[in-house]
Amino acid sequence: MTVSVNDFSRIITVERMAFILSNYGAEPLFQCLNATPMAPEVHHRGYVKFHLTTIPQCATITQATLRLRVNSIAYNLPQMNDTFSMYETGNDEWSESTITWSNQPEAEGGTLFSMRIADLIAGEDIDTQLPLDVVNTAFSTDKAISFVFTAFCDCDWDTDQAYVKFNAHENIDGPRLIVYYIPPPTQIADSVDEFSGTQGQDSWYYGYYDGNSAVPYSNLDFKELAQYGPHPDTPPQWYIDHSLYWTSLWYEGGHPHGLNHDTDQYVSAEHWAVRRWVSEVTGPIRITGNLAKIDETCGDGVIGYIIIDGQEFWSHDVAYNDTVGVNYSIDVDLNVGSLVDFAIAPDGTDWCDGSRFTALITWNLPDIDGDGDVDWHDVGMLVDWWITRCRMGEWCEGRDINRSGEVDLLDFAILAGAWRKTIWCPPSP
Repeated sequence: MTVSVNDFSRIITVERMAFILSNYGAEPLFQCLNATPMAPEVHHRGYVKFHLTTIPQCATITQATLRLRVNSIAYNLPQMNDTFSMYETGNDEWSESTITWSNQPEAEGGTLFSMRIADLIAGEDIDTQLPLDVVNTAFSTDKAISFVFTAFCDCDWDTDQAYVKFNAHENIDGPRLIVYYIPPPTQIADSVDEFSGTQGQDSWYYGYYDGNSAVPYSNLDFKELAQYGPHPDTPPQWYIDHSLYWTSLWYEGGHPHGLNHDTDQYVSAEHWAVRRWVSEVTGPIRITGNLAKIDETCGDGVIGYIIIDGQEFWSHDVAYNDTVGVNYSIDVDLNVGSLVDFAIAPDGTDWCDGSRFTALITWNLPDIDGDGDVDWHDVGMLVDWWITRCRMGEWCEGRDINRSGEVDLLDFAILAGAWRKTIWCPPSP
């Protein structure tokens, strides 16, 4: 996508105070000129600022290019090193209508781009690929990025000067920031695909409740499983001790431990096998999955629970021979650090209690424009397609939120239900 410039200006300093305090933000060109022997007190600098708010929240920026249209240039002999350079500014608070030499933000960091003025061609564009760390820092903080431009004159006599003029956004072919990004995924986490033998990988933890806490069988009761490895009857799994407890978890499910067993060798204790996801995001999400028995030969069935930050959001029991089970879907608002536990509990004995309990975690925000919130811009985009019949699979470019085949009041109601909700996720590495 192309981000249009928000503020673009030049500033001038000379010995007369009027120029130090003057503003040139409305001019169609900006001149970048440094001091010369002819006018050692004269400097021209240019500033440009872009806001990154049109890039979707949680997108991954892969490339950013600044494009400037050269309007005119002047320099000394071609072999001279009259140069034009660009730096990032340390402050994005300036405005093109108020910036002057006296209140200009300072350059920050090293040179982002430098080029001999003699190598520029009037009427052509110059493209500068920006460092990703610079752009990502701006995107993850104030969503604005500013640059300052300077010129250096390799002058030998008093009549020399060197400058470059660029089109401002008041002119045709003004500055552009061309940003390439990967749209934010609707999927946040997947208990099956992200299962691993490392606690905490992809924010998944593997443990159990044993009832031995101030709030038994809740988020506060969670204890991590310490052992991971192969098992003769299932894929690799997390466990306590196969000779004493059934308690275990593998990629698609797990096995609780109960007070009643099919043999006397096991310790009598009630353990709920718990798969935990620690939220890395803030916003409305949807959790979907399946709870079902794997072993249908015996037992009393199991009970599945979803417990989030101390509150039970969902529970369901499945019979001992129900290998189809139940599909579930819950909607909840999470914060970074929210604890989401998927627990399998015995329903009577723990005989044959190996069960499937999966979880797919996705965003649940009808954010039509993809900017990370639901606001009037989304309403406007919905209204543009009002009472329009939609092709299946296209859904009126996302306006048919409930995919009923038409943009109507039901879609508006969904939008209203998420009004002013926002999402947040960690910055790109």
